[in-house]
Amino acid sequence: MKITDILRVTLPALTVALLTGLSSCQQQRPSSAPEGAIIFGSPSVYISGNTRSTLISGELGDGASFGVFGYCLSNRIGTTGLDNLDPNSGATSWSGKESMCPPSVFFNQKVTVRAGGCDYTYSGSDNDGNQYRSWYRDGRGLDGNVNKNIHETDRFRYSFFAYYPYDNDTYDAAGFDVINLDSPDDFGAPSFRYTMPFSDGDVSTELDHMKTPDAMLAVLYNRYSSEGNLQFTFSHLLTALGVEVNNFSDHRLTIHSITLSGTFYRTMYVDLSGQNVRFTSPGTDVYKGHYVFLDQSDYPDAEGIVLEPVEDEFSATSWNIGPEDYLLLISGDGGSGGNYLGPNPDDLHMNISYSFDDGGENPRDASFTRPTSFTPSPGTRYTAQLNFVGDEFVLLFAVDNNGEWWLGNENDDDVIFE
Repeated sequence: MKITDILRVTLPALTVALLTGLSSCQQQRPSSAPEGAIIFGSPSVYISGNTRSTLISGELGDGASFGVFGYCLSNRIGTTGLDNLDPNSGATSWSGKESMCPPSVFFNQKVTVRAGGCDYTYSGSDNDGNQYRSWYRDGRGLDGNVNKNIHETDRFRYSFFAYYPYDNDTYDAAGFDVINLDSPDDFGAPSFRYTMPFSDGDVSTELDHMKTPDAMLAVLYNRYSSEGNLQFTFSHLLTALGVEVNNFSDHRLTIHSITLSGTFYRTMYVDLSGQNVRFTSPGTDVYKGHYVFLDQSDYPDAEGIVLEPVEDEFSATSWNIGPEDYLLLISGDGGSGGNYLGPNPDDLHMNISYSFDDGGENPRDASFTRPTSFTPSPGTRYTAQLNFVGDEFVLLFAVDNNGEWWLGNENDDDVIFE
């Protein structure tokens, strides 16, 4: 693949508290969990507003599932296989053992959110039939059985990587695939391919935005078993886009339809190695179509939205979509050609059909390409503002609620978007 076909997201020196987990969450252990079991607390999603109706109060809903990769011991130098784990590596930080560390604690473990916490049944075959995985304890392994080689486990450091959603079947095979780890024997942090639920098509194809899963990741680095239950704080990877219409004129304005059309990025690759999160989007893997923000047939008498004239120059009449109707898109980074949201900056259009002062008798059409000042980023919500001034529209993009869908925490790990 040519270098020009790859877009790389680079957000230097941005501390993403959201991609990290909060420290210990001392929720009650499930009654079936033995002493020393690894337990997950309820995960959080720090957002400035809902992007899907299932994300309520910054939490994943009951029944939602996420996947987890867990690490602790690295292999002895020059060896492979879980029979060659080095107990002396337990106290080493993640950066010092990542290159030789397999996901021996959890390998793509499904964890399901329940009321008051999370639950799981260990999916590996190396746990002596137990439901829960255990922390290392002096003289005991992850399966809880005797292992005389394990000692000083209070100094062992664990790292965990989580992604949501886990079950791609819910979204027509859209969502995450792990692309670099085939088994618990493989080394290193997971890398993912995220795929949008659309393919091919043309601009006339209507796209259902509700089919797009809300891609999120979370990381816990260098945790000790003494810190208690694991609670992830998930961050969004996609860009959210809403729309608002403002009438600043003395005309009675009717909006008949608003759409976003063009060619969009279909896949995003996420590399979690090191403490930098790297994104790439191939410009050759795309989908075409149009998203509908507003269609007049959905409103009484099929009239659309009517915005009355303003009374003075300092006011406006407005309409905007609800948060559940925001689009979720892969942002890209623009590259040398300003290729945001798709590989061709001239191929994306915000389209509006409207009329004024005639009761909707003579609809007019306006179409806008992306303003060069609009450079969308992952994990950020934007609103496309269609402002009617005089007798024409001006398109602006505004960042919602200070931009990010998250709130920082001074105790969170540092993960850098690169």
